[in-house]
Amino acid sequence: MLLTLRLALLNGFLLLLLGSCNRVPESQPAANPPPAAVPAPAISPETASLNALETLSRGVSTVASKVNQGVVLISTARTVRGTPFEAVDLFEFLFGPNAGRRPRTPQEAPPMKQEGLGSGFVINLEQGLIMTSNHVVESADEINVKLPNGRKYPAKVLGRDARTDIALVKINAPDLAKENLAALAFADSSQAKVGDFVVALGAPFGLEASVSFGVISAIGRGNLNITELGDFIQTDAAINPGNSGGPLVNIAGQVVGVNTAIFSNSGAYNGIGFAVPSNLARRIADELIKSGKVERGYLGVQLQPLDPGLLDAMKVPVGTEGALVAHVADNSPARAADIQVGDIITRVNETVIRTAADLMNTVGLMLPGSKIKVTLLRNGSSRDVEVQLGTYPDEAAPAGSPNTPTQPVPRLDNVFGLSLLPMNEGLARQYGLASRTGLIIQSVQPGSAGDQAGLHAGDVILAVNNQAISKPKEFLDLTKNQDRVLLRVEREGSFFFVPLERSKGQS
Repeated sequence: MLLTLRLALLNGFLLLLLGSCNRVPESQPAANPPPAAVPAPAISPETASLNALETLSRGVSTVASKVNQGVVLISTARTVRGTPFEAVDLFEFLFGPNAGRRPRTPQEAPPMKQEGLGSGFVINLEQGLIMTSNHVVESADEINVKLPNGRKYPAKVLGRDARTDIALVKINAPDLAKENLAALAFADSSQAKVGDFVVALGAPFGLEASVSFGVISAIGRGNLNITELGDFIQTDAAINPGNSGGPLVNIAGQVVGVNTAIFSNSGAYNGIGFAVPSNLARRIADELIKSGKVERGYLGVQLQPLDPGLLDAMKVPVGTEGALVAHVADNSPARAADIQVGDIITRVNETVIRTAADLMNTVGLMLPGSKIKVTLLRNGSSRDVEVQLGTYPDEAAPAGSPNTPTQPVPRLDNVFGLSLLPMNEGLARQYGLASRTGLIIQSVQPGSAGDQAGLHAGDVILAVNNQAISKPKEFLDLTKNQDRVLLRVEREGSFFFVPLERSKGQS
């Protein structure tokens, strides 16, 4: 409707302009008046709308035909051990050596081949490099790539990064550049805007060369539990299982993102898809090509998002934004720079930090050894500290074997509904905890204040109102006559703050 109105106004304005240009002043009649101009036939609003739609349709078609020359189908296979309850061959079941008996243990069950499908796109024809999603090729024993012209090649993983869900695979095809294929170019994803037209390409459910059209619905989507790092591009262009690893391109045919996940209750398209921004994907690809792995900066903190309940319990002004430091690792760059538990990080260099995801992405995409200025709030005052980032460590080794010690009878606090025990080495191993001090929650009374605050059995209370505790009496003394307290808690190696409010009707 708006396009039709604008075209009509433009046509009227042009006719008015032509008419005014052809008028002769009455005081100076022309000796030889020019012939009257014949007005061009007016374009109806309906025709103008159809022309605009036809132009858009041709544009999407052109982009799709161009980009599809670089989009590939990736098939994977891996061998897994079956379960004792898998169906067995009927002949073997009736006449085999174990006739009449199903496998009783996983070791007796026959191995099975598990197959998967995904998408990818060529980024370098000469080297045979293809970008895809890490989860498409992770743990695969066999990877095959099918090109748009139907040729198939075995592929191997050049490098992958689980924290951003980006991977590179390589095929050995010396004449790849001669096969009428295209290497896709990257766009600058920082220039992407909400409302921009985008096209998603790939092989959903194995249906090759599928195209869907939509817009960018949102940018900078974090805290999605898709990957550890990455502010995703959200789109309403249809993305389904099998689209993972395929490109999300702008109207110029440049890659603005790598399709990686969908939001759905059914597992299929529900109008919300996510893509890793091209700037991040390109940076990861450069490092994988260079060394086969990604090195990223390490600060050494565990973070927690701020919410109104936490701000109130911490007596911080409402509206304060930043990343709350819930834990500082030993021997970390953060500890060396005197960053403390309870600090709220608000800026790194010139980058404003509004959420925990902002800080994770900002630091995680820096190189080890980088010197940064961190601005933080501590006890209501702002201060700057300088930090030299370390190298992100490998995944922590699993906790030691469980050991169930003899436990004293737990004590129930009748105000907050928590059954508490002092921590010890055996409990730490049993629950896979890093802490060796504090009070471990043995049980939570249903409906109690502790239950309403989201506390679980196995959580460790380390501090009350920033005061460390190790005995149940200390907990009771610090919470006595307090309507609300702020707990610092560990849960299976993760540290966070919990505001705990006294249940109504209890003294």
